[in-house]
Amino acid sequence: MNRTPAFLMSLRFLALSGSIAWAFLNAAQAGVSFAKGDLVRTQRGEMLQFKGEDLVPAGKGQEFTVLAHESVRGVVYVGYTKEDGTLIAASLPAEIVTPAPRDGWQDLFQGMEAFREQRYEEAKKLLGKASQDPQHRVLASGLALRVNALLTAAGQALSADPDRKSAGARIFLNAFQGMRELSGQLSQAKHYSLALALEEGGERLAAQALGAGAVAGLPATKVDRQDLQQRASTAARALARCRQAVPLKRLLEASKEIGAGLAADPMRPEFKPFEAQIQRGIEDAEDAYKSANAFRRHHGGTVHALSALEDGLKRCADHPQLAALKKEMQGAFEERTAPPLTPPLLAAVKYSGSIPQLEEGRKLYTVRCTQCHDLELLDSRSMSGWEKAVTGMAGRARLDDKQKTRILDYIAVAQSSLVPAK
Repeated sequence: MNRTPAFLMSLRFLALSGSIAWAFLNAAQAGVSFAKGDLVRTQRGEMLQFKGEDLVPAGKGQEFTVLAHESVRGVVYVGYTKEDGTLIAASLPAEIVTPAPRDGWQDLFQGMEAFREQRYEEAKKLLGKASQDPQHRVLASGLALRVNALLTAAGQALSADPDRKSAGARIFLNAFQGMRELSGQLSQAKHYSLALALEEGGERLAAQALGAGAVAGLPATKVDRQDLQQRASTAARALARCRQAVPLKRLLEASKEIGAGLAADPMRPEFKPFEAQIQRGIEDAEDAYKSANAFRRHHGGTVHALSALEDGLKRCADHPQLAALKKEMQGAFEERTAPPLTPPLLAAVKYSGSIPQLEEGRKLYTVRCTQCHDLELLDSRSMSGWEKAVTGMAGRARLDDKQKTRILDYIAVAQSSLVPAK
């Protein structure tokens, strides 16, 4: 039995009824320029800025949606969703972001968002490109043809010639009725965000083509607009927060956001790639927790327990059992990450340099180096590895050469004081 949804059947008919008369996007320019709605990815960890001040750390590989690109200043403004759900425009240096991999769905979704926001040429280009993607061809082609029909009729309705204007208005009303039908079918098929973008974009175009006063007389909507708006808003917020959480290894938070997003808008495919990655990370963290507990029970196993604990938190930073275990072992953890400069420690390593400078290095290390991440076990890297890590993070932590030296001097002394694991 053929169970193809009715709305896909109608879209397939639209796609086959005529060719899409839009060109593909131009080849990328030599200098990368980011447009509103583009998805970008950080190439290294960096602090997000808001109104000129540090906001929160962004991890390497974190993805954001572009709000604006000021190429002269070399700044990209991206959407950041706060804990209370508020969306703000945070900034990143343009040099540290790169375009995230695109697919047909992103072109389709971004094209419909462009239509809603009355960026019509961009909408046509993106929908035309999405129509070439095998996975989304039917859906994108049907939407592209419907949007194109609305835009063509609107152009006629805005004509200075009275006869052409009158005919254009009639054609537009017919096209608008078709738009209402399609948005209803999209909603029934649970493509809630697409249905909302088509509805709102169509009504804004109608106000331009026919005049604001004519909107009240348009064919009635076939969807629950309030429900669509709530669903689309919930899904967009959940996706943004998931993208923020995954690179920071806040996997339980990300899993919760995925659940909320798919419940609100189940046909959004952006959530799917995260699911396997998150599940694997949580399972690895569970194994690390079991190992840490097992080592902890054995005499002399504290160092190995701390290593397993650190490994688990690197895989899932918000794992509650690992966080609780770290709190229980905080004293032992401090001894292996940032031991205080006690007289016995200094005597054991035979340190004869400036103690105030060494204390300054410890303070910089425990304060400035924890703005973006937790401290690592000192024996997790060689000194050459620490030199590379501190140098790489100096820009984000705003450390000058003198401060870097102080930190590295402290790490060298603290590392040499550690009792090797048995």
